[in-house]
Amino acid sequence: MNENQNMYEKEINLMELLIYCLKKWRWIVAAMLVIAVLAGGYKYVSIGKGNQAKIQQWNETKDEDEEEVVEEMTDSDVIQYYKRAIADSEKKLVEQQEYIDEALVMQIDPSNVNTGTLSFYLNVNEEENEANVLDVLLAAYKTYVNDGSLAEEIFKRDGEASIADLQYLLSCSASNGSITYIANGDSQWPKQNMIQVYLVAPDEDSCKTYMDAAESAILAYSSQLQGELPGHELRLLSSVQSVEQNSNIMEYQTKCLNDYTTALKNLRTLKTDLKTMIEEEEAALEAGETLEPEKTLVLDNQVTGGVKFAIVGIVLGAFLAAFVLILIYIMSSKIQSLETFEEEFGIKLLGRVNTPVGKGKWFGFLDRWIYRLEEGAYANIPYEEQAKIASANVKAAISKNEGLKKIMIAGTIAEKDAAELCAKLAEDVEGVSFSSYKQVVFSAAALEEMDDYDAVLFLEKRGVSASKMVREERELAVCRNVQVLGAVVM
Repeated sequence: MNENQNMYEKEINLMELLIYCLKKWRWIVAAMLVIAVLAGGYKYVSIGKGNQAKIQQWNETKDEDEEEVVEEMTDSDVIQYYKRAIADSEKKLVEQQEYIDEALVMQIDPSNVNTGTLSFYLNVNEEENEANVLDVLLAAYKTYVNDGSLAEEIFKRDGEASIADLQYLLSCSASNGSITYIANGDSQWPKQNMIQVYLVAPDEDSCKTYMDAAESAILAYSSQLQGELPGHELRLLSSVQSVEQNSNIMEYQTKCLNDYTTALKNLRTLKTDLKTMIEEEEAALEAGETLEPEKTLVLDNQVTGGVKFAIVGIVLGAFLAAFVLILIYIMSSKIQSLETFEEEFGIKLLGRVNTPVGKGKWFGFLDRWIYRLEEGAYANIPYEEQAKIASANVKAAISKNEGLKKIMIAGTIAEKDAAELCAKLAEDVEGVSFSSYKQVVFSAAALEEMDDYDAVLFLEKRGVSASKMVREERELAVCRNVQVLGAVVM
C-alpha cells in the first residue's frame, strides 16, 4: 500500500478549483482595486501632463499667429470655403466647355460615323512560328495601336486632332484563335494571322487622311520589327471606309454633357449659398454681433480617461488574481478536497467538521453563500452536530477493534485549532482515554510517547495540513506498529 500511496497522482477538479478561487474573493477584489487605482491614476497623470504640454504650446503659438488669424478671419471660414469651391468649379467648367467645343470626339455625329478598317496579314514562316514568334508579333502590333504610339504618328502627319482624341478613336484586334483560311489567288493564308485596325473620324476626308497615315505608320513599324524579329512580313489586305451608327460615341458624348450640366447646377447652388451667408454676416454685423470664429484649445478629460483605464484595470486585476490563485492551487500540497482523501493517504475518513464560516467578517454572507455552494445540504448541519457525527464514527471504529483503551490524537495543525474538537471527542466517547493533541511530526517527545498508545487518531484541516506531512505522520505510526484508527478533517 505504501508504494501505491507514493505513486498516487493528484487529480484537479475544476469545480473545486472554482470554489477555491471564490473563497479567496477578498484577494481578488483587493487585486482589482489596486490595479484599477494604479491604471486610473497613471492615465489621469498622463492626460494631465499632455494637457499641460498643449497649454504651453498654445500660449507659445498664440501671439505668433495673431496677425495671420485676423487676416484669415476677415470673412468667416465658411464663406472662404464657398469662395474656393466656386473658383474651382468655374475653372473646371471652363475646361469642360473647351473640351466639348474643341474635342474631336465631341464633333462626331454618332448616327453618321465615318469608320475606317485596315486589315493586315502577318506572314510568319513555319520555323519562326514554332518558337511562338507569331504570338509575340501580334501582341506587339496591338500594343503599338493601343498605347498611343500610332496616335502620335497620325498626329505628326495631320496635327488637327489631339493625341488623346486620336487614341480614343483608334482600336485594334488580332486573330489568334482556331485556324481558318482566306483565299489569296492560288494559295490560302491562315486567318489567325489577321490584324485589323479600326478608326473613327468626323467626316469622310478626315477618315481617309487618318487611314493613310495609319497605314504608313504601321508598315513603318513593321519594317522596324523585321530588323528585330526577322522571318515575317506584314501585308495590307484591304482598306475599307464605311458610315454607321456608333452607340459608344453617343454614350460618351451624353456623359460629358451630363457632367457639364451637373457641374453648372452645383456652381449655381454654391453661389446662392454664398450670397445667403454674406447676407447673414452683414445682418449680424449690423446687429453688433460677430461671426469671427475663434480658435479654441481642446483638452482631454482627465476624469473620463482615468475612469476608462480604471475599468480596464478592474478586469485585468480580476484575471491576474485568478491566474495567481490557480497557480497556487495547482502547486500547493495542502489538502483541499476530501473526495479522494482515503485513496490518497490510506487513512479512513471518520468525519469532517466545518468551523463556522463568515462570523465576525465583513461581507460574511458571501463566505456563507460560497460554503453552501461547496457543501450543499451538508452545510445546513450545525457545527455541534457535525462534531457528534464524527464522535459517533470514532466510537464505531473503536468498537470494531477490541482492546483499544488509549488513543493518541495527533496531527499537523496548530494546537489552538484542534483544542475544541479534542475536547468534544473526549467528552462524547466514553470508556476510552484520549491524549491531548500531539504533533508527532514536529516533536520527538510526542513521537516517543506514541508507543504507549493502542491507536492514533489524526486531526487535519483543509487548506492548512500539507499532504506530505500527513503521509509522514501515517508512516511514523505504521513503523511503530501503532494502529491508525482514522482521521477527522476540519
